Amino acid sequence: MAVNPGRPYFFKYTSAKTAEIILTTGRLRYAAPGTLNDPFDAQLDLGFGFAMDQLNKAMMERYLQAINGNAPLPVESRDLFVTLLEVMRQNRHKLNMTDEDFIREMTPAIEQGSKQLQAYIGTFHKAIRDLWLSDAKLFCVSEIEDDPLMWAHYADKHRGVVIKLLALEEIDNQLCVAKPVQYHEQPPVLATLEEFVENNFSGKRLNPNDAWDKVFYSKQADWAYEREWRVVVPGEAPKQDYAYFKLIPQEIGAVIFGSKITGEDRKKLTEIVKAKYPHAELLHASLDMKSYGITIEG
Repeated sequence: MAVNPGRPYFFKYTSAKTAEIILTTGRLRYAAPGTLNDPFDAQLDLGFGFAMDQLNKAMMERYLQAINGNAPLPVESRDLFVTLLEVMRQNRHKLNMTDEDFIREMTPAIEQGSKQLQAYIGTFHKAIRDLWLSDAKLFCVSEIEDDPLMWAHYADKHRGVVIKLLALEEIDNQLCVAKPVQYHEQPPVLATLEEFVENNFSGKRLNPNDAWDKVFYSKQADWAYEREWRVVVPGEAPKQDYAYFKLIPQEIGAVIFGSKITGEDRKKLTEIVKAKYPHAELLHASLDMKSYGITIEG
């Protein structure tokens, strides 16, 4: 892996029962996209931010700009259109070709390209579902430990705990490849009109890594309060809802008890931490009634 996410630690909100399982077994559970609580999460087909008629018009304008200008054409492009553009640029006056002539000649080819693109995008979406979504597993954490909503939603209404997990570059653990989730008002697109036109014109293909990030690291803006980061692992436990990864003891930096945790759960978890993770801090969350906040103390 050998990637440092730029954050030394993250936080996992969980119930006391799940925390006991994690700390006792020394394993973390990664989940398939379909098990997540947001039904849109990693489930959207990436479309284009434009209609095909807009693409046809924009491509035509880009080609006209090319044959009427002097800017170098992309020599690395394998697109037959670019080769034809070079010929037309050099010979259009000899051929007495007007812009209207060019549009008439090129329109069928551009429209055919759009049809091929529409056919390709269906294949692309199927490949994402078959190759990525069916086998990938996610581990979700937060960069904050004191959000009241997170304590309520994910830590059993403040009766659970938050586990501080460390990203340890020296042992290259999974958290070293965590990436932040990006929050959007609208679903992300595979490419904007401008991006696609320039990529197509220069003979570049869309970057699969960009699509991967948009699928797995994008959420609707209402979830931004979670300040989530993720580790996404491809090809793990195909067709299964969960996969389990060994927890390195040094990854546990602290266990934070919720403000409403029971005495029994606190005692049980304290004993486990002291026995198996003696280096980890034991902290307690308390409610700050003056600010609607949460205070974390030793």
